[in-house]
Amino acid sequence: MTRMLYALDFFCGAGGLTRGFLDAGIRVLAGLDLNEDCRRTYEENNVPAKFVQCDLRRVTAADIRRYIGSIPSDQLVFAGCAPCQPFSKLNRSGVRNKTLLSDFGRLVAEFKPAYVVIENVPGLVKIKGNSTYRRFIRRLRQLGYSLACGVLDAKYYGVPQNRRRWVVIGALDSEPELPPRTHGTPKRQFATVRDAIGEYPAIAAGESLLSVPNHRAAHISPRNLKRLRATPKDGGSRNAWPKDLVLDCHSKDYEGHSDV
Repeated sequence: MTRMLYALDFFCGAGGLTRGFLDAGIRVLAGLDLNEDCRRTYEENNVPAKFVQCDLRRVTAADIRRYIGSIPSDQLVFAGCAPCQPFSKLNRSGVRNKTLLSDFGRLVAEFKPAYVVIENVPGLVKIKGNSTYRRFIRRLRQLGYSLACGVLDAKYYGVPQNRRRWVVIGALDSEPELPPRTHGTPKRQFATVRDAIGEYPAIAAGESLLSVPNHRAAHISPRNLKRLRATPKDGGSRNAWPKDLVLDCHSKDYEGHSDV
């Protein structure tokens, strides 16, 4: 008989990871995040999980025990997807938040849950020196966790988007594995945006349809509409635009951000 697993989702945001846990049959005890604005979206999409507004730097073991109750550690999953902005390649400030992942590690060491999951941008592992990430991984190994680590791209799992994330799965009493790809083969093609939203009525730029929740289209200038129409479908980029539509900042053989 498979044991029931219970998760705490730290840095839960709007609850995407919580939703995945619930869909996988893992009961989520609570999602914890500093941003109170996430509560409504989190709770409406993740019943019966509850949102807890808190600063992880100030959360104590006693606080966590209130959510866990008598559930034994070998049935617990701690997920900690710390904010990715400090590690993003778009971050040019040089500021690195060195406490959030460490505070998550502090709670992992206190409770030693059966499984630990973290997810972040791939840039997390590229920071030089004795980074917060490396210290966190070293701490997991010292606690006895076996690890599976690597980059997963959401397009290989049925999401119509290129979205690469560094994923770590730690387990105390087993050898974890990253999930095998489900899409991107001749038998099961990548999902497309049309697959995801093609059923909804077409609307023009700047319009909305009240009968379908969140069905709104941003206002787009006539010139940008021309750019969109000049972009080939299924992977096209601005490189296909005629010269009169090319932005000045891209006119001198600039190769970056071609898909923006």
